[in-house]
Amino acid sequence: AKGMTDAQHGELVSIIGLAGQTNHLVTAMQIPLDPQFEVK
Repeated sequence: AKGMTDAQHGELVSIIGLAGQTNHLVTAMQIPLDPQFEVK
């Protein structure tokens, strides 16, 4: 069975954490969504 190494898992967790921080910043700054990404 294939899985991920500890290094790969650590990198994945850090990427997910960075994405969360980015989302928090964008939400706090109330940056408007680009029109092409709006759900109609």
